[in-house]
Amino acid sequence: RIESRPRERTGAVLHDGERALVFAVRKQADAQLFALQQSFGKLLDAFRSDYPDLDFYVSNDQSELLAVSINNLRTSLLYGACFAILIMFFFFRDWRAPVLIGLAVPLALLLSVLGFYLLDLSINIISLSGLILGVGLMIDNSIIVIENIRQYRAMGHSPTEAGVQGAREVIRPLISSALTTCSVFVPLVFLSGLAGALFYDQALSISIALGMALLVAYFLLPTLWRLLDRGRPYGKKPESDRRDFFTRSVDFVLDRRWLFLLLFLLLLGSMYLPIGQLKQETFPPLSRKALQVDIDWNSSLSFAENEARVRTLITDFAPHSTSATAEIGSQQFLLATEAQSSNEAQIIYFFAEANSFPDTALRQKIQEAYPEASLRIAPLENVFDQVFGAKMAPLRVQLQSNRNQEPPSPEQLQPVVDFLNQRGIFPALPPLEEQLAISINRQQVLRYGLNQQEVVTALQGLFADYQVEQLNTGNALVPILLDGPRAGLYQRLNQATLRNTEGQALPLSQFIQTRPVQSYKTIEAGVSGVAISLDLPRYDSALMEALREFIRAETELSVSFSGQAFEDRRTVRELSIILGIALLLLYLILAAQFESLVQPFIVMLTVPISLTGTLFLLWWSSQSINLVSIIGMIVMSGIVVNDAILKVDMMNRFRVSQDLRSAIHGAGRRRLKPILMTSLTTILALLPILFASGLGAELQRPLAFAVIGGLIVGTLSSLYFIPLIYELIYGEKP
Repeated sequence: RIESRPRERTGAVLHDGERALVFAVRKQADAQLFALQQSFGKLLDAFRSDYPDLDFYVSNDQSELLAVSINNLRTSLLYGACFAILIMFFFFRDWRAPVLIGLAVPLALLLSVLGFYLLDLSINIISLSGLILGVGLMIDNSIIVIENIRQYRAMGHSPTEAGVQGAREVIRPLISSALTTCSVFVPLVFLSGLAGALFYDQALSISIALGMALLVAYFLLPTLWRLLDRGRPYGKKPESDRRDFFTRSVDFVLDRRWLFLLLFLLLLGSMYLPIGQLKQETFPPLSRKALQVDIDWNSSLSFAENEARVRTLITDFAPHSTSATAEIGSQQFLLATEAQSSNEAQIIYFFAEANSFPDTALRQKIQEAYPEASLRIAPLENVFDQVFGAKMAPLRVQLQSNRNQEPPSPEQLQPVVDFLNQRGIFPALPPLEEQLAISINRQQVLRYGLNQQEVVTALQGLFADYQVEQLNTGNALVPILLDGPRAGLYQRLNQATLRNTEGQALPLSQFIQTRPVQSYKTIEAGVSGVAISLDLPRYDSALMEALREFIRAETELSVSFSGQAFEDRRTVRELSIILGIALLLLYLILAAQFESLVQPFIVMLTVPISLTGTLFLLWWSSQSINLVSIIGMIVMSGIVVNDAILKVDMMNRFRVSQDLRSAIHGAGRRRLKPILMTSLTTILALLPILFASGLGAELQRPLAFAVIGGLIVGTLSSLYFIPLIYELIYGEKP
């Protein structure tokens, strides 16, 4: 967009296309997106040099989302690798394990990109989000394999034997863990609408990332460890006090099994407390620092009057905003995406603080000064809203007349609007426009020997060039006409003629009467008929019921409801069904892994217990249940299930040659470090997101809270709940 310089602090008012020019550049190929962005930047620099009196700036750049995704991937890789290296130094006091992490994760990412190419999957914001999630799982798999190899070296095995035995022992549980994660993601592609489209690329990308991570962990890490080990003997180290403390704490829980089982069950049941308090949304709310006001004055205005009104509104609210800009009148941009009539205006106010908008005061100011105006006031859409934002209001009220098939008149709508205004809701009324109503003068028709059908036929022929379709309302055929210039319409009516039975040409205007009427610019029609819609800013079941009772008792209207809230609830219902199918797949995979019908329940019980931590942390942090937080729950479940699978598998191995309590102790000591390391690296890698700002941080924050809350509880569940349930099932019965 190019604007004249200088722009006033109170705002730049653009009208009739006289002082603005918009370049719209669109490109589908993701690989050329940033090259196109750079080229367009050079073009703007050239314009600035050639036309120093003009100000050039980019007003809408949808490549920002892809840049955010790439930055998130870079940040996740950086923080994940750094914290993994620090934690491995803390636990191992060795430089080789961190070096292997630094080599394995980038290589797994490169192989994942190769998998993208082979499967013809583009690099986009959704597939990149799958890679972002895959980075944490790549690090976890690498930590598990490296730690297991180290344990075999500590037992006195040679580097080759330690690499072979260490990787072989954990590869089956790791494959089962990867399959369980995929079994949750892949069914999500069958969601309808936007959610299904989002999960499709993400499910493929995370499946590719997990597959490549397993290949690197099983084939490359043992080889690299063998090269870096150089045959240095380890020698078996005595158990530390920390391990002794862990063993005693496990015995403390197992000796009081029924008490702690009751505590775990109470924890599991407490998840219903935050569920009723959490909102359900498609995406998390994002910070906005601008408010967009769309005004239809509903009256004939000159451009000068329109501009004067807009300047007054900008000036009155200048103390509350940092700046403002406006567009008035007809848009003449060749590539404009939204039409705007000559009696309309759009004002955008910018504020210093995010989401602090005096929208109520602004609405009252405009309605008091111009009561006939129709308003739409909403936060200015950002790039994410334009690509993925909901196209419907949270709640839409659809009103129909009970008396006829015509849409409700503005007078019929007014009681409903007053009812909503009393409850602090100010819906935008449908804009009106002046239309021409034509009626036939029957006395004149009979006086000159004509019949009414001849006049109707003449009128139909007069407007035949404008008519494109007919709308069947059930009891009438309503012609749909293309809007034409009003001057040409009057000229046609005045010049048209009719011939009577004697062949005389009579002016058509002598047999008709015209009068201007106010009618809706747009109407909606569905299977139930013609309706007028009012968009409300929030979903409120109590308000819906009260409004339904008011309309039934006080008006001759009928009401129905729709909106984004209903779509979100439908998505949640679909998600619940699909997650049920995913749990069934999860159970079947675990049953095949353990060759047992009971042990999969031990692993799967850790998921709902971990979800209690997720739900409580989401509630405490004022987050919501949305697609991003649900993805966080899935990722958290994958990590917790991974730990549980390895823990149960290790207890099964030890139980072959040891008694039950010794098998639990041995498996606990073997799995203690990997469980703590994978949980700590994930939590620490996500902590910076909680304190960051910007679009990328706001989108990832629900995911971070979901994963952190679940891992805190899930880690305790893996360390203590699994041994408790395992001993309850396989312990000696009295």
